[in-house]
Amino acid sequence: MKQTAASLCTLLLLCLCLAACRQVPYPAVLRQADSLLRTRPDSAMALLRQAAPLMPQQPEDTRMYYRLLCVKAADKAYVVHTSDSLIRPVIAYYEEHRDRRHLPEAYYYGGRVYRDLGDAPQALDYLQRALDLLPQEEGDMLKSKIYSQMAMLFLYQHMYDEALVILRKAHAHNVATGNVRSRIFNLRDMADAFRGNNQMDSALCYFRKSYDLAHANGMADLANMVQSQIASMYDLLGEYDKAREALQQAFKYKHKAGQSAIYSIAADIYLHCGQVDSALYYNTRLLDMGNVYGKRAAYMDLAQLAMENNDAKKALEYLHGYALYTDSVEQMIDVETVRRMHALYNYQLREKENRELEAKNARQHLWIVYATTAVLLLITFSLLQYQYNKRKRLRLAVQVEKLKFLKRAQYEQSKAYIEENERKIAVLERELQESHATNNELHKELLLTERDQIVAQNNKAKADRKEQELATVKFKQSEIYAKFHRAAYEHSVKIIEEQDWELLREELDICYKNFTSRLNALVGPLSCINLRICLLIKAGIYMTGISLLVGREKSTIVSARKKLYKKMTGEDGKPEQWDKFIATF
Repeated sequence: MKQTAASLCTLLLLCLCLAACRQVPYPAVLRQADSLLRTRPDSAMALLRQAAPLMPQQPEDTRMYYRLLCVKAADKAYVVHTSDSLIRPVIAYYEEHRDRRHLPEAYYYGGRVYRDLGDAPQALDYLQRALDLLPQEEGDMLKSKIYSQMAMLFLYQHMYDEALVILRKAHAHNVATGNVRSRIFNLRDMADAFRGNNQMDSALCYFRKSYDLAHANGMADLANMVQSQIASMYDLLGEYDKAREALQQAFKYKHKAGQSAIYSIAADIYLHCGQVDSALYYNTRLLDMGNVYGKRAAYMDLAQLAMENNDAKKALEYLHGYALYTDSVEQMIDVETVRRMHALYNYQLREKENRELEAKNARQHLWIVYATTAVLLLITFSLLQYQYNKRKRLRLAVQVEKLKFLKRAQYEQSKAYIEENERKIAVLERELQESHATNNELHKELLLTERDQIVAQNNKAKADRKEQELATVKFKQSEIYAKFHRAAYEHSVKIIEEQDWELLREELDICYKNFTSRLNALVGPLSCINLRICLLIKAGIYMTGISLLVGREKSTIVSARKKLYKKMTGEDGKPEQWDKFIATF
């Protein structure tokens, strides 16, 4: 009954655990927003804004998933992250719950947020954590994104060798997954890294590989984008004809963010080639649509052209523009430098706090390990002690049974046993005589059978005693018996050799029916000294002689006999009790 109840409780607990672990689907609005993120991030953001009033009533895991989708949607919509207040609780929640489904993505978007905040070390840390959680095998789209972001961060910090390591891993991953578009960008970024290391030949080689891959796969827009980089490389190398050739295709790249760079390259190439009108045209275009860096370069080129034309007023105007944009660039550089230093300082503070926390956790873990080990050792010791005591009790019970059997066997050869049997026989004889008077044949037959059995037992006991007495007499008349006694008391034999001990053992085994093997079976294997003590006791040699023959102090002989008695009975006893036992064994 108890086992049935226990089984039902176990089953109930298992069901409860399975119910608790069941993954409850997220609300439909969140799943719909998630499905829109890749292709229509603006629509996803609108859905998430509509769902915001519903979130306070939702479970915590739903609220955290909602936060993650908000960060993800903003990132997909190219909204610059200005705070980490949304992503930090999400990361903490998924870390605490060890959610391997959402935690890698949370780490990834943590990296994206801190990249926008200019905290490159923290961004790299989160990206690496995300990478560590992903499986080793290829095929995960998130892994490609992580590699790309890490590479960009290394390039941003001018850590070109580190960027190349990551980019090679990214390229290998994208080859395995068949992601051609990402491979094009990987090769382009490798070229940028080589250019940063001033390895121009390698840079040009990888730009060409990137272009060839885009062209071979019909990705004209990407091919045009790479050609603008090739044109820039030829411009740096002073190969202006090749630069102009590449530039013609680069002009087809219509992405707004790349136009400023392409016009800057074109203006520089045409200026070096002496095509002043073309250089003037592209520099003028830069003043309208270029970025800060493009406008600064354009003002300098226009100022030089104005001075060559002796137009001092225009030259002064352009130099003033150049000075303004130079201040802007330097201010941006200063801000960026401060932001990098501040980010690095914050990261170092966080790392220090993390190290202190890890040290504290390690100490706590160590104490837990020590406490657990101590408890386990205590339990193990208790179990071992219990098993030892159990085996000891078992051995003692077996020993008691052996002693009972031995005492019974000894009694059945004793004079008292024979006398008791003779009394029984006399009683049976009287009963037989009485049975003749009653003519009870059945009772008489039973009495005769019982009497005959007892007579047979008695005859056997008498025969055994007689046999033992004769064997004892023969042993005491043997040469080895005499030799040991002379050595013990008369000192006429000074040396007892190894063969003498062996011969004494053999003679005692013959006389007392395997004396040594029966003794070993009763008390366990005996040491050489203990066996010799027992042989000498059985041979009738007293303490002084035993001490002399085995070469041990009397106190040692006394202690050995006490230990042997306790080993046999499990109780403390006197050495004389062991001697008495051996004499009758």
